[in-house]
Amino acid sequence: MSEPGRIKALSQELAGQIAAGEVVERPASIVKELLENSLDAGASEVAITLAKGGCEGIRITDNGSGIHPEDLPLAVTSFATSKIGEFSDLYQIRTFGFRGEALASIAAISRVELSTRTKGALSGARLVCEAGKILEISAAGCPEGTSIHVSKIFEAVPARRAFLKTAARERQACLEAITQLALPRKNLRIRVKADGRDALYLPETADLRERIALLFDPELAGSLLPVLETCPEAAISGFVSRPDYSRSNNRQIFCYVNGRFIRDPLLNHALATACEHVLAPRQYPAAILFIELTPGLVDVNVHPAKREVRFRQPREIYRLVVTAITSALAGAPLKTEASGRFLTYRGSGERFESRLREAVSRYYISRPGGNFASRTDPLFTEPVEKGEGPSRDGGMKFSDLNYLGPLGETYLLFSSPGGLIILDQHAAHERVMFETIKRSCGEASSAGQRLLMPEIISLSPGEYARFLEFQGELATLGIEAEPFGGDAVVVKSLPFPFQPGEARGLLEELMADGLEAGITESSAQRRKEKFLIVMACRAAVMAKDLLSPEEVKGLLETLDETPSGTTCPHGRPIYLAFGLPELEKMFKRR
Repeated sequence: MSEPGRIKALSQELAGQIAAGEVVERPASIVKELLENSLDAGASEVAITLAKGGCEGIRITDNGSGIHPEDLPLAVTSFATSKIGEFSDLYQIRTFGFRGEALASIAAISRVELSTRTKGALSGARLVCEAGKILEISAAGCPEGTSIHVSKIFEAVPARRAFLKTAARERQACLEAITQLALPRKNLRIRVKADGRDALYLPETADLRERIALLFDPELAGSLLPVLETCPEAAISGFVSRPDYSRSNNRQIFCYVNGRFIRDPLLNHALATACEHVLAPRQYPAAILFIELTPGLVDVNVHPAKREVRFRQPREIYRLVVTAITSALAGAPLKTEASGRFLTYRGSGERFESRLREAVSRYYISRPGGNFASRTDPLFTEPVEKGEGPSRDGGMKFSDLNYLGPLGETYLLFSSPGGLIILDQHAAHERVMFETIKRSCGEASSAGQRLLMPEIISLSPGEYARFLEFQGELATLGIEAEPFGGDAVVVKSLPFPFQPGEARGLLEELMADGLEAGITESSAQRRKEKFLIVMACRAAVMAKDLLSPEEVKGLLETLDETPSGTTCPHGRPIYLAFGLPELEKMFKRR
């Protein structure tokens, strides 16, 4: 054991395993990095095989340019790359891989068997590497291109395996990574097999719209509006869905910067700004957007796994995206003018500038090197002093309140002998629906309502993998659904109070928002509660739904009979009470 407090150099093996943790988080990370290498090698055909969701093994074979036999030892060496030669190259990058970390990181935590042959070569070569150590380099007969088999994943770092999810979840993550890379490449033929089953097949397509139809839903492909804006140093193209096609989550938003798929809050915020007056609350468009920038205006070297970029001029990028999307949704170009190198958006005045300031402030805070601001979300601040509200101990009830009217399309105002009550209509109805659906699911005879016409829903490969994992649990909630060929499912029954036609939205939200909210917990009961919360939220009246006095009265009477009728299922309060003494104090009468 070394002397405490002394500095020492890490072994190459340990340093490699630590560095691998930044690049290889799960099997999907391996799939992404290897598929990017295939694309950089000019492959037009790729075959991928996943064993147990990629947890037990991953094989990727391509028809790309291959690796020269003399370069094989360097292929699994850290910071060895054919993509850059000097520092200035970092700002002219047009390839996916460039750091020289991916294959070395993968080899550090697994066994890699690689066979490769360059174009026109008479023979190829084979390399075997395990836990960062090269075991074999030899001549081999193999097709042109490269085939890599990765096995014993995380065996060199067993603690890492404990963080892997179920095979179904890891398969889903792999399919999502493949979808992100394959979507914009209409000339790429790709086939994915998972545990002996064809999980995805994409032939070469005539155009991007056909690609979208194959990957997602023909209905989406028919609902797309073209997006196009250009200026001297930037351009945006692609598609956004018409307002009559929306999703309950943002999982059909794909943004590419100089060909690289990224998740970026600035771009998502810009999309929300462009769509805020054409989509209902909590609804998102589908969008496939390609932003092309002069390489010097974007830094791609800010994340080990290359999932993020840093824009040199985020304000101008934001304006460009909003301009392009609003123009597409309007069906005609909005008024724009060239200002310096970028377009100036002239469509929303003070509201737009407010949204822009908010987005850019968040952007600078969240980028690497920024500091997180203190949390000012009202949910994390101390509540105002509360007066006395409705009780369940024989005192005043919700139905005893005197309804005064709505406030801000979200809240309901009531007077009581003790003061003023402000009720959140969505939170209140969400609690009612949670208890109603929960009670219905506990009664086997009424858990689901058979649909007169079963509804067929096309899912993305990742969503379909998620559905298979939770199909049995959905049935206990009254959602009877079965595979229907390919990545489609047929829904035969829905729980009360959902109606025919709502199956698609409900299933999409359960598979997306529910999982992201924590449905992956090991306890089946906890997962069921998470599902119930998502269902209740979707079934409840929305914040901007106008309720009639009769509907308000019915809501109050139902709240009187509802357990835990003071908070919504998320734990937020459904009402605030201001007592007369508190109001007098506010008006400085005491």
